[in-house]
Amino acid sequence: MPLRERNTIFRPILSAGIIIIVFGGVCLWISQIIQLKEEGEGFVIIGWRFIIGGIAAIAFAFILRYFVYIRPMKKRSKKFDDLYKP
Repeated sequence: MPLRERNTIFRPILSAGIIIIVFGGVCLWISQIIQLKEEGEGFVIIGWRFIIGGIAAIAFAFILRYFVYIRPMKKRSKKFDDLYKP
């Protein structure tokens, strides 16, 4: 995958992850403002799910961006596996 294609994939996923994290923070903030216990718990659960999803999206974006560097490191170990065969 050329460098230009990797960056075009990286930026939208990274920005989506940031937006998702901000939305999760807003949900947590709303849960602190609402004094009702039942509705506040729902916002807390939703907020943490969005924050975890946003972190996962950002991690996925960085893995896609640096996959070209990760893949050759894995192949190097397979190159020398034949030396230990009897």
